[in-house]
Amino acid sequence: MNARPESTVLVTGASGALGSRLLPLLPAQRVIAVDLRPPASAQVHAFESVDLGREAATARLLEIMVREEVTDVVHLSFAQARNPQEAADRDRLWQVNVAGTGRLMEAVTEANRRGSRIQRFVLRSSALVYGPEARGALPETANFGA
Repeated sequence: MNARPESTVLVTGASGALGSRLLPLLPAQRVIAVDLRPPASAQVHAFESVDLGREAATARLLEIMVREEVTDVVHLSFAQARNPQEAADRDRLWQVNVAGTGRLMEAVTEANRRGSRIQRFVLRSSALVYGPEARGALPETANFGA
């Protein structure tokens, strides 16, 4: 009999700083790494190159989730500006960070509509820059408190 781990975890941003630290902590899970390039060192079940900044990412992620029977999603992928030229490309940053998160959430929703059993969705957030005491909705002008 072909025994499978209890969970299959899809990790976006698997090759980045956060992803490269998380993957070694998931040895008992079947990990599907999603990023633009493969992870450098961690052992994963599969690697899928997906650009969350592109509209086609939704259909691609859905196909992966259904095919691989994903049970958990950890969303670590994000784009950041490393120089003034990249900072000027606000559309690309928005497409990856905002629309890309929406595309991933849409794929999870559609996969579950089709009978998948994605039970957990972990989303990293920068909300903690406002500090642990922040409560309720915060305006963009709120002071950082981390």
